[in-house]
Amino acid sequence: FSNVWSNEPELDVDYQGVDISVNKRMSNGWSLMGGANFGKTRGTVITGDLNNPNSPDFRRGAFGNDVPWAYRLSGVVELPFQFSSSATTSDYSGFPELPTVVVNSRTAVLTQATQSVIVSERGTTRFPNVFQLDASLRRRIRLQNTTLEPRIDFYNLTNESSVQRRVTVLGPAYARPSDVQRGRLIKFGMSVEF
Repeated sequence: FSNVWSNEPELDVDYQGVDISVNKRMSNGWSLMGGANFGKTRGTVITGDLNNPNSPDFRRGAFGNDVPWAYRLSGVVELPFQFSSSATTSDYSGFPELPTVVVNSRTAVLTQATQSVIVSERGTTRFPNVFQLDASLRRRIRLQNTTLEPRIDFYNLTNESSVQRRVTVLGPAYARPSDVQRGRLIKFGMSVEF
């Protein structure tokens, strides 16, 4: 056989955490669902050749989109005159960053070409926390065999603008944002059943 398969312990990923959830079913005109998650995911963050001697001290760290804490809550309320309102909120810690520095033959004597060297464990610094609140208001209108439901939806109601992605290479552009949370969006819609 030309392929040899192995499971190296350096490639293991470990998750430790706890999930908490609450659920209040629809009664008395309202319902509520929510949850919280606390945990950490650690693993080998260096991809490619594990024999490469660059940054041996920082091979392991926060893995993937490791989120130490996250909260989510959503609910529905039935209002008078066939109106109903719903809202969903989420709040979670920022994703881990992997700060690096580019080293080339002008900055150090290298046996290889230009290298990207990891300067601290992944997750030592993180993107900013993300909070979002979405809400909706609708009204059910019955006309003989037809039901109309006009609605208005608000996404990112508080107009948060957390940085989602930024430059993590040390240098003049370090921490320059390249992507931010989408701004407030208001959508009008109509559902028709017949």
